[in-house]
Amino acid sequence: MAQINMSQRGGVRIIEIDNPQKRNAVTHVMARDLLRKLKDADADPATRAVVVTGKGGLAFSSGHDLNEASMFDEEGDGDLAFDHPERMKTPVIAAISGHCHAAGLMLALSCDIRIADPSARFRQPGAAFGMIPLGGQVAKLSRMLPPGRAKIFLLATPLIDGETATRWGMVDELVEGGGYLDRALQVAEAIAANSPRSIACLKEGIDSLPFMDAQAQVSWEQETSDFLLTLPDAKEGAAAAREKRKPEFPDL
Repeated sequence: MAQINMSQRGGVRIIEIDNPQKRNAVTHVMARDLLRKLKDADADPATRAVVVTGKGGLAFSSGHDLNEASMFDEEGDGDLAFDHPERMKTPVIAAISGHCHAAGLMLALSCDIRIADPSARFRQPGAAFGMIPLGGQVAKLSRMLPPGRAKIFLLATPLIDGETATRWGMVDELVEGGGYLDRALQVAEAIAANSPRSIACLKEGIDSLPFMDAQAQVSWEQETSDFLLTLPDAKEGAAAAREKRKPEFPDL
C-alpha cells in the first residue's frame, strides 16, 4: 500500500515515502499525509530534527504519481508538501538513494541538508515537458550551483549521478557502502542534542542573511545573540560547561 510512514528515534522524527513499486512516486493522498506529518513534526516540541527518505533504497521519490496528475492540478495543493521543509523551524535532512526526480527533487532541495548514496540519480525534466520547475527550485539551484551547471541541469535535463551532484554542490555529503541513512540519522541526532532555540535561529539566519546587506547581517547576529542569552538554553549551556556534563536543553 502506498503510504507515508513515520517513526521516532529519540529527538529525531523519520518520515519515509513508501511506494517502492512506483519508485516512491507520491499520490495525492500521500502528498496530503506528507504535509500533515511534516507539520506535526515541526509542532512537536520533542522533535528536534527530521529525516526524510524513501523506502527500499531504489528511489527517494520520482515525484508526483502521474496517474493522478489531474488531481494535483485541480485541487492546487500538489506542491505544498514538497516545499514545506524550508518553512519549518525544525531542520530537515534528506537521505537520498536511487531516483530523485521532479517533485521528489523539489522535496530534497527544500530540505536543509542532503546526504546521498552513490546510487542517487537526479533529474529535473520540466523543460522536456514544456514547463519549468516550481517550488523555488530554479532559485535554489541558482544559489547551489555555478550558473553554467545550473543551466546544464535545468535546460538540458540530464540525469546526473550522486557523485556528480556532490561535486556540483547539489548534495552535501556522499556516503559509500549503503550508509547514507545512518549518516543522515547521525547528523540529525547531533543536531537534536544541541539547543533547539539556537538551532531555530541559526536555520533562519543561514537562509535569510545572504539577502541582507552587511550592516543588517551584523545587526541580526547581535540582536539574536542578545535574545538567546535571555532564554533557558544559554543558562543550561553555561551550567553544563561549568559542571563538565552534557547539557539537557528544554524542549521548545
